[in-house]
Amino acid sequence: MGCHTWFYKRVDRTIEEARAKYIANLEESIVDFTKILNDPNDECRLAYEWDNELIQHSIDIWNRQLRMVKSNLCNVAVFNKQPNDDGRLYQYENGNLYCYNDDLPHDIFRIGEYPEDKLFSLDETLKYLEDHSDKIHYASTIFEKKSEVVLKRKAIEELKKFWEEYPDGMIEFG
Repeated sequence: MGCHTWFYKRVDRTIEEARAKYIANLEESIVDFTKILNDPNDECRLAYEWDNELIQHSIDIWNRQLRMVKSNLCNVAVFNKQPNDDGRLYQYENGNLYCYNDDLPHDIFRIGEYPEDKLFSLDETLKYLEDHSDKIHYASTIFEKKSEVVLKRKAIEELKKFWEEYPDGMIEFG
């Protein structure tokens, strides 16, 4: 059937906003793991067989990251590590932050072999479909009984709608 096709919209987030979210996420992780460190009967600790050394090592790494981020260092890393929240997944590409959520399209078409390509416009997407026509599938399931021509036409309509609504969006595969 091929790998998934993920559709992202561009997010306008300043480095200050990104840093605040990242810091809050790091601080939450430190608090959570400190509780685990102090509770030898913690459910996660027992299930994953975490020992004190591993837990403390994680806390130490997050504390080091926290110091660096609070010192305004590692800005690209801050954008690359935006926490996934409320079903949103973030991706940082070409100096822009992109977000996927359940309101965006998914799997309008699929392709095999997990390409690392990223698409940034309707023209680029249509060219990609043409250049890889032998690997593209338009059915959402293997049970789809409509003709490939009908499915492709419907997919192109959905792609046009996506790119009209999110002209600065992105498509990736995985």
